[in-house]
Amino acid sequence: MSAETAAQEIDDILRLSYQSKKPIYLEIPYDIQTAKIPVANQALDLMMHQSSDDGLKAAVDAAVAVLKESRTRTVVTGHLLQREKLIEPAKALVEMLNAGVATTFVGKISDFEGHPNAVGLYMGAMSNDATLKAVESADVSIALGMSFNEFDTGVFTGNMGTDQHNIWVDFDQVTVDGTVFDKVYLRDFLPAMISAVQSIEPGDLMVGKDDRRFCFQRSDAFAPTDAPLTIDRLFVQFANYANEGDVFYGDTGGYINGSQAEFPVGMDIYGVGNWGSLGAGFGMFTGGVFAKEAEGRRKYMISGDGAFHMTAQEVSTLIKYDIDTVIFVLDNSGYGAERQIYPGKERSYNNTPVWNYEELGSAFGGVKSVNTKGYVARTEKEMAEVLEQLSEPKGVNIVRIMLDPWDSASFNVKFSEALRH
Repeated sequence: MSAETAAQEIDDILRLSYQSKKPIYLEIPYDIQTAKIPVANQALDLMMHQSSDDGLKAAVDAAVAVLKESRTRTVVTGHLLQREKLIEPAKALVEMLNAGVATTFVGKISDFEGHPNAVGLYMGAMSNDATLKAVESADVSIALGMSFNEFDTGVFTGNMGTDQHNIWVDFDQVTVDGTVFDKVYLRDFLPAMISAVQSIEPGDLMVGKDDRRFCFQRSDAFAPTDAPLTIDRLFVQFANYANEGDVFYGDTGGYINGSQAEFPVGMDIYGVGNWGSLGAGFGMFTGGVFAKEAEGRRKYMISGDGAFHMTAQEVSTLIKYDIDTVIFVLDNSGYGAERQIYPGKERSYNNTPVWNYEELGSAFGGVKSVNTKGYVARTEKEMAEVLEQLSEPKGVNIVRIMLDPWDSASFNVKFSEALRH
């Protein structure tokens, strides 16, 4: 960058950040930081890149032709719908087509999971049977804002489009049965489709009322016992702790398991999608609690202990700013997901140092029982009592959840097998 090109380059990266909905990092050389540069008088056009008119029409025509021949359709939602603020238009398309709607690991959006047409969470062969059938056996599957990543496809075990018609709508291109329509943006394609499908007959749903959609369903609620906590039972408790309006973040183990839970409509759900980056979830949470959209809402996160070790110091930020929140730490003394890749084989590198997580609030500057509090839960009853006490959390609350190092959710055993090399 030079003083002569700075204005144009800064405009370009602002436009790129706005359109891609991603952070942009700009390094300004020291020798021009105080330079004066000419700037334009007119407002910056943030929408430089638009869909090709011909490409958009061709993509819509191809998609409509496929839909007209179908009776069963399932929409699979991705994270781009949230990023592009297209959740409401996507719901409108689902309802106009009377399509089933599945969420994904990266695109876990409560508005669709609580929808009457919900078929559950899709992760390729890792999905529940009813969900897998609804997605891969429908006449047409529609991937709406979903990226082709390892988690959403169940380690690439998904077969969307193999024995069915498929419409895949990415950020800036649409693919219909293998034909790619480039420079067609999701934000333009979805409204155009809503206009184009109005004459199409509503389809038939493929999921029965009693079919299982999630590994941890709210209907699985149970009377807690003195039995040690397990992931399979714990996340049923979390599913029933959740309320409409909550803001939930998950970090690696917390999000991998949390993604399989049924949550009510009206929650905001965020986590470490795509790569399961250890520690990123808590960093995201620490920033997210300051968002205007989070004001006045219950905010909490679930983290595996290995992930929490990476960014735990951000507890001090939450304490400094008196944030009312809960941090649930799954303490199984290490990387539980990694252990399950080779079950029964002890590997020391999967074991992490054991911390007294419940004491970290005061360690990072809080005053115990004033603006921070710690809890330890070992049994189902103890966990139920903690959740009851934290129905309306005040201050920074850290809950240490004691789990057997080799305990794993039933679905995660299958997922880890797919990761084995």
